[in-house]
Amino acid sequence: MGIFDFFNNKKKEKARQEQLRLQEEKRRAEEQRRLAERRKQEEQQRREESFLSNFEFDSTCHQRYENGQLVRGLQAHAITWELPCQFLLILCFSFSGFALTRGMLCAMYRPGLPSVQAICQNAHRIAVLEDIVNPTNIGAIFRSAAALQMDAVLLTPACSDPLYRRAIRVSMGTVFQIPWTYLDQDGLDSIRKMGFKTAAMALRDDSVSIDDPALEKEEKLAIVLGTEGDGLASSTIEGCDYTVRIPMACGVDSLNVAAASAVAFWQLRRRF
Repeated sequence: MGIFDFFNNKKKEKARQEQLRLQEEKRRAEEQRRLAERRKQEEQQRREESFLSNFEFDSTCHQRYENGQLVRGLQAHAITWELPCQFLLILCFSFSGFALTRGMLCAMYRPGLPSVQAICQNAHRIAVLEDIVNPTNIGAIFRSAAALQMDAVLLTPACSDPLYRRAIRVSMGTVFQIPWTYLDQDGLDSIRKMGFKTAAMALRDDSVSIDDPALEKEEKLAIVLGTEGDGLASSTIEGCDYTVRIPMACGVDSLNVAAASAVAFWQLRRRF
């Protein structure tokens, strides 16, 4: 063996030893990573079990969202706790049926609704919503009603729930600010008895313009808005004191109910 072969073999052996050393370091690093991950999972499981001990469980329905599967659920009292995001997902799915969260979880009791008389007795301008089923429109109307000086909102039973999550978000929380309730079986008669004149927002040949001075002079006025698409029922329009239209241009026949509500609330707000 020549001197060149000797040094060449030494170089190859050194490279092989270096490769083995790197492989061993990589193996150890992977083992440490797996060990750390296992410890993290065990710690999270311990924290979850500790947290769950604060809850009361329904023995007939124990479900929980875990590893993509619904395996157990829980019922809980209100509690404030710092939680890992993954566990918030578990709780959020358990309560809402949706495996998502935006960093906050809240559960509340719904208060009992007041009567029509209770929220209208000192009101001068109210909005009446007939069969508006889109929660986005409900939320937008509530936001406009709060901003543009409506004193209360009344809804027919077929309307979308103002406390539906989409309606709450679109309203920017004003569903908790402005008084509202559902109309009773007397319908609009219940507010007429309290001295309100009713203005139906509808496109009819006998409609008056929204800037008609007679509307502004009414001490108590209820602005009645109808469902998406079909608008107010003919019987509702016939029973109202005014039929009101918003003047249009450029061949546009009407506005979305949420947009129309904002225009109507602004124009017909109380000015005295």
